[in-house]
Amino acid sequence: MFHKLKDGRSLSFLVLLLLFMCNSCFLFDAASVSDENPKQREQTDSSKNDKDFQLQMIKDPFIANKTRQAEPEAQKTQYSGKAVAIPAPQFQKSTASDAWMPQFLQDTLTGHFASFSGMTVLDRKNEAVVIAEQKLSESGYYSADNAAAFGQMTNAEYVLTGSIQKLPTRYALSFRVNDITTNEIKASFDGQYGMSDIENGNAVKDAVITLLKGLDITLTKTQIAHLTNNRSAINATQRLAQGMAAEKEGDFITALSFLTDASEGGNNEANTVISAMLSISPPTNIREQAAYYKTQINKWNKIWEDVKNYMNYNYPILVYDFDPIKMQTQVSSSGNHVTVKWEKGIKLVPNRKVLVLYNTIAEEWEKIKSNRDNNWISQVYTFNGVTDYYIKIGIYNKYGELLTTDDFSWGSTYWYNRKLRYKNEAVPPQFRLFNDEHFRTVAFSSIPINDKFIEPLSVRIIDFIIDFIGFTKDKPKDNKPLPILSLQEWESYLNSVE
Repeated sequence: MFHKLKDGRSLSFLVLLLLFMCNSCFLFDAASVSDENPKQREQTDSSKNDKDFQLQMIKDPFIANKTRQAEPEAQKTQYSGKAVAIPAPQFQKSTASDAWMPQFLQDTLTGHFASFSGMTVLDRKNEAVVIAEQKLSESGYYSADNAAAFGQMTNAEYVLTGSIQKLPTRYALSFRVNDITTNEIKASFDGQYGMSDIENGNAVKDAVITLLKGLDITLTKTQIAHLTNNRSAINATQRLAQGMAAEKEGDFITALSFLTDASEGGNNEANTVISAMLSISPPTNIREQAAYYKTQINKWNKIWEDVKNYMNYNYPILVYDFDPIKMQTQVSSSGNHVTVKWEKGIKLVPNRKVLVLYNTIAEEWEKIKSNRDNNWISQVYTFNGVTDYYIKIGIYNKYGELLTTDDFSWGSTYWYNRKLRYKNEAVPPQFRLFNDEHFRTVAFSSIPINDKFIEPLSVRIIDFIIDFIGFTKDKPKDNKPLPILSLQEWESYLNSVE
C-alpha cells in the first residue's frame, strides 16, 4: 500500500512505524523484567551489594586464617544405609595432660567416617550412644570386647571401638570395626605415636586409611590429603576436647581458655558448651532457690578469682629487642664510664587469647546482671583490673659477669588506660595489639670501664614478675614465670596464632 501514498506522507508513516516498533521492544523488555521472580531480583541485587561491600572491606588476617576448609560431601559406598556407632576409645591411666585424647580421637574418627564410609555415624552426642556408654561403664565391662552389646543398644550394624595405652614415650592406639550381625572383625588398626602425631591428625589419618581399606573402601589422594590438611578444624577439635576435659575436672578457666580457642577456630559446639557452663537456670522452689543462690555466689566468686589470677599471669607478654646492631653507646667525658642503651628495648603486649576469654566471661556475666531477679550478684566480687609488674634487666660481659641492671615497674596507672572490655565488637587481632603498644628505652647508665668490662656485651631479662608490694629492689619474688619473647620469637608466635 506504500506506493499509493505520496512521498512526504510515506516518509512520515515510516518514521511513526519505526517509533511504534521501538516502543514495543521497550515494553517487551519491561514486561520481561516485571515477570522476573522477585527472589531472583533480590538475589541479584544482594549479590551486587555484597560485591560492592567486599570491595570496600579490608580482611582481618586473624579471621581470614581461621577460616575452616569445607568438609567433603559424604560419598556413597556399599555401606550406605548402614549405621556405625563410635564410642570413645578406652584410656585407663590418663592424666590431666592427656585426658582429652579419647574425645579428640572419637570426634576426628566420627568426622572422617561420616565423610568417607558412606555409613550413618552415631557419635558421642547421639542419645543411644550416651546411654550405652553409661550402662556398660556402670556394669564394669565397657571395653572393645563388648562391641556386640554396644551395637545392640544403639541399633547400629557396625561398631568402631578403640583403646589407648600410655607407653614411656608414646601412645599405643588400637581400633577395630565389628560387624554386629556376624560378630566379625571387619577391619583393625594398631600403631604407636608420639603426642605431636596425635595432635596433628597423622595418627587418625593412618587409622582411617587402614580401617576403610579393611572395609574395601579405598581413598583417593585428594581424600587422603584432606585427612590432615584441614589444620584449623583439627586444632579446634583438639581444643574442644581439652576444654571439656578441663571442665570435668572443675577447672573453669582452663576449660574456657581452650573452648574460646575452639570457638574462634570455627567449632560451633564450643559456643554451646561455654554457654552451658556460664548460663544459669534458677529453680522456683524457695528452699531450692536459697541453695541455688549460694551455689551461684560460690561459683562466680571462684570464676572471677580464677580470672584475676589468669589475667595477672597471662595478660602481658614481655617482648624485647636487644639486637647488638641497635645498641647505642656514649662514653663519659672522663673516659671512665659508658652508658649503653636501646631506644626500643622492651614493650608489654596484651595477649589476645586472654582478652577473648575475659570478654567471653564478662559478656555472660552482664547477661546475668541484667536480670533483676538475680539479686545474689551483689555478693560476687568481679575482676577490677590487671596487677602491677616488676622487670629487672641485666647487662653482662663476655664471660657472663653482671655489669649493672635497669629496673622497670608497670603499674596500675599504665594498665588503667588499656582497654579490656570489647563490647559489641571483636577483640583486635594480635598484630594490632602489638602495634598499639610502644617500646620503652632500656638504658644501662655509668657502667665502669675497668678490667671487668670485656666485650662483647649481652643483655638478659633477670625478672619479670608480679609486683605485689610496689617497686622495691629488696622485694619478695613470685617465681611463677610470665611470658617473655624476643622480637624474633614474637614474630614466630604471631605467625602461629594468626
